[in-house]
Amino acid sequence: MQPFHEAPEAVGQDYVGLQAALWVSDTTFILYVSKDGPVLVHAGTGEWLWRGDSLQGKKPPAPGRPPRSLLGLRRGQGTMVLADSVVYVPFENRLQAIRTRDGTPLWAEAAGLPTPVAQLEVTAQGIVVRCQPGPGHGSSLDLIDPATGASRWRKQVKGLEHVTPFVVGEGRVYIAANKKLLAVSLHDGARTEVARFEFAGGEEPFQLERRGNDLLLIGHQNLLLIDSTGTERYHAYHPAPGRSTLSKVALGALTVIEAVADLAQTDWSSTTLGCGCMPYMTYPDLGKRFAASEQARDYVYSVAHEEDSTGHKRPVFLRLHKDDGRVVGRVWLEEKRPDYQLDRIAGKLYVSEGDTEIVAFQM
Repeated sequence: MQPFHEAPEAVGQDYVGLQAALWVSDTTFILYVSKDGPVLVHAGTGEWLWRGDSLQGKKPPAPGRPPRSLLGLRRGQGTMVLADSVVYVPFENRLQAIRTRDGTPLWAEAAGLPTPVAQLEVTAQGIVVRCQPGPGHGSSLDLIDPATGASRWRKQVKGLEHVTPFVVGEGRVYIAANKKLLAVSLHDGARTEVARFEFAGGEEPFQLERRGNDLLLIGHQNLLLIDSTGTERYHAYHPAPGRSTLSKVALGALTVIEAVADLAQTDWSSTTLGCGCMPYMTYPDLGKRFAASEQARDYVYSVAHEEDSTGHKRPVFLRLHKDDGRVVGRVWLEEKRPDYQLDRIAGKLYVSEGDTEIVAFQM
């Protein structure tokens, strides 16, 4: 089978990344990087086993590059999701279900959505879909029937501004929007306000995580932990440096450190990469870095402006524990040249001191 009739989408103004390969088995993965549609590839031979012709001519979704900010998330469209021998594929303003055995569509028509998909999750009740905000309206939530592609809710949850990714638990979808923590019933889409919050410094959260039975709201300078009843567990705030200092901080373009860290977030322990060898033979540090990533998930990082031991205020790089917000690592930065690079997975911080010296810190 000829690989591409149309060239893979280039990284440009509209597309800031490509869909990662989605592994279907130890030897096959789905690739969707061109307008030819998704394809199933045999990792050992490179053979293209089928092509999803029903999506031919459609732009593949672009999840986005790794974030430039320390606590940031990938920005862009949602990634493909695999469940029960079906891959759910977002594209343009639609969602389609493709059978993994032959690449044919499960649904007669792709599900139409108001804006491109930002996030997908398959649950026992259906497929939870969060759509991006669009011109004149905010983000939205819907629940899609995996058998038909139709909505299972009487109406979508709309008008969500300053929205975080959602998390699912106890038959509800939790999401932060409009300075509220909301719980949406998977049964009927009914929305309940769990808590209202106000982040210091005028910022909005950009991430929501489950921490046991609690929910953690994450901003660049704020951490807020709330239990399922809406009671605040803690709120940690560390003021940001001034604009003049922030403009000098090396929040950094994508580097090898970040690229490897991203790679380490994927568990390839059962994947041969099509070469008859275990992944640690191709990527010698992958196993170690994946183990380190497990621990790294308990921490977030921030750049703040605090007084040092001499009483002088200057930028400081902080490592914060998600469960209680306490500072568990602190590295002071030069105010005139606060250049650094973080290896998020291994928890190592590299700081430039002068023109010729780089100092490494274990955070």
